[in-house]
Amino acid sequence: MKFIVPPFSQNESERLAPSVVINASKSLVRWHYLCGLGCLLFGAGAAWYVMLTMQWGSAVGILRGAPEVLSDNAILGFAGIVALLPVLNAVAFFRSASAQKKFAASGLVADLHPAMCRLRAVWRTLSISLTFVIALPVALLIMAKWGS
Repeated sequence: MKFIVPPFSQNESERLAPSVVINASKSLVRWHYLCGLGCLLFGAGAAWYVMLTMQWGSAVGILRGAPEVLSDNAILGFAGIVALLPVLNAVAFFRSASAQKKFAASGLVADLHPAMCRLRAVWRTLSISLTFVIALPVALLIMAKWGS
C-alpha cells in the first residue's frame, strides 16, 4: 500500500494536503450547500404549517363561540420556535461549506483545520437537533401516559 506524502516545505503554512483529502472536500461542498438549503426549506415549511394550523384552530374556536386564546404574535412565536432548529442546522451547513470550499481552493494544510472544525460543528448541531426532535415527543408521551 502506497501512502501519499505531501511535499515538504520549511514553512508549515505552505504545506499541501494530499489530493484525496482535497477531492473529498470538494465533493462535500455541494452536499453541504444542498443540505443547508434543505434545512432552510424544511424550517420555512414547518413554521408555515404550524402557523396555519394554529390560525385554523383559533378560527374554528372563535366560530364555536370560544374566546380567542392566542394572539397573532403568540402564533408567530410558536412558528419561530419550530423553525429555529432547522435554521441553526442550515447555518452550520453553510459555514462548513464555505470552509471546505476555501480549503479545496487553496489545498493548504493550514486551511484544513478550520474546515474540519466546521465539519465537526455540523455533526454536533445535527446530533443536538435530533436529540431534541426525538426526546421531546418521547418525553411528552411518557408524561401523558404516567401523568394521568
